Order: sequence, then C-alpha cells, then structure tokens
Amino acid sequence: MKSILVNIVKFSLDHPQQFLFIENYCESPSIPEEVRKLPALSDAVIFTLIKEGQKNGIIREMDPILCCQVVKGIISSAIKGYLSGKYPLDEIQIQTIVEISWKAIRV
Repeated sequence: MKSILVNIVKFSLDHPQQFLFIENYCESPSIPEEVRKLPALSDAVIFTLIKEGQKNGIIREMDPILCCQVVKGIISSAIKGYLSGKYPLDEIQIQTIVEISWKAIRV
C-alpha cells in the first residue's frame, strides 16, 4: 500500500494542475450527491486493500470509505501546502507523509 501512496504523491507533484482539478471536481456541488458519495474509481485499489487489511487485522476497523478519506486527506493536504509554496518536499518528506498516513489507519 505504501508504494501506491508514494505513486499518488509523485503523480500529484508531477501533474499539479491535474491533481488540483481532480481535488476540486470530486467535491463540486454541481455533481449529484449520490455520485459524490460513491468512491472514485481511482480509489478502488486503495479501497480494496483497506478492506482486505481490515479482514486480516492490519488496518483498523472503521468505515472503509472514511479510512480511505483519512489517507487521502493527509496526502492531499501536504501536497496542497507544497503547491502553494508553504514548504519544500523532498524524497524524505514524501516518505514521511506516506508513513504518517499509513500509521493513521493501521492497527
């Protein structure tokens, strides 16, 4: 799962305009509420891993969608801070962000 999270961070940093568009589009009030409540296709792999991890006692028991949002929220917030020029992000900081998001959901 950590490698998926690292790839998400790297994609977002390599494609900041696409990242920001997706972030804004997914929460847009012009999208019907029932569609907004569905997990995004891009979350499908993470969502599946979370459910499997919960079955195996690796990931804490909580709503899998909420669990996915916790991970995405940590990563998204860190990327947005970087993109707005608040701080630099190097490889060590990326690994730290991924580790923090992983620790937030693991047992």
